[in-house]
Amino acid sequence: MAITYKAGNRLVGLSDNLLRDCKAHYNFEQTSGSLTNQVSSANSPAGLGSAANGTANGSLTQNATGHIGTYAWDFDGTDDYVELGSSTSQWNFFHAANYKWTINVWLDFDDVGDSKKIFATAKQSSNIGVEWTAENAGGNIRTYDTSQTSANIGTGWFQTGWHMYTITGSAEGTLASWEAYRDGVLIDTASEASWGGTSSNASYSAKFGVHADVSTAQYFDGSGDN
Repeated sequence: MAITYKAGNRLVGLSDNLLRDCKAHYNFEQTSGSLTNQVSSANSPAGLGSAANGTANGSLTQNATGHIGTYAWDFDGTDDYVELGSSTSQWNFFHAANYKWTINVWLDFDDVGDSKKIFATAKQSSNIGVEWTAENAGGNIRTYDTSQTSANIGTGWFQTGWHMYTITGSAEGTLASWEAYRDGVLIDTASEASWGGTSSNASYSAKFGVHADVSTAQYFDGSGDN
């Protein structure tokens, strides 16, 4: 999984030469312990380094068969998730007044029904942050600056089996827009004209595979890679 800012364009994959403006890159090759952020300030000026390392929670299988590389992490849909550092400020670029960001990740869904959280730093309109949800094969993206800007996006976007999913977001003035890709092919676009943005910290630390507020659940069921 790769997270960049100021990119604003889809990624078709990452080489070992990590992109400038890459905040984090997770290769899911760790068979125990933390999900290690491969990006530091040494190889990207924007890299978050170990502050964005992921803490495994639940009963994650960390040595599942990988799609890119040797291993993937398998999430059971019951209690497995990763917390990507404890900071509530390091992901603030997702909800800034003007932003461009991209999340790119390989996923293998065991179940695309109901709501499955992929990435989140907020959970509701009174919060601040972002949340990306897979829901009944479609999805939605929401950004919050204490009010909600959101879009349902990508009907038929999510499928079982390994696929590369990319979401890009951009905002300028009051207009926020998103693009959804599967395997490098544009699936859907959406926009909202009520964005304001804020410099305040996100309401929660970033989570992969669960709601930002873990008690709300919505666990991802499947595997993640690179």
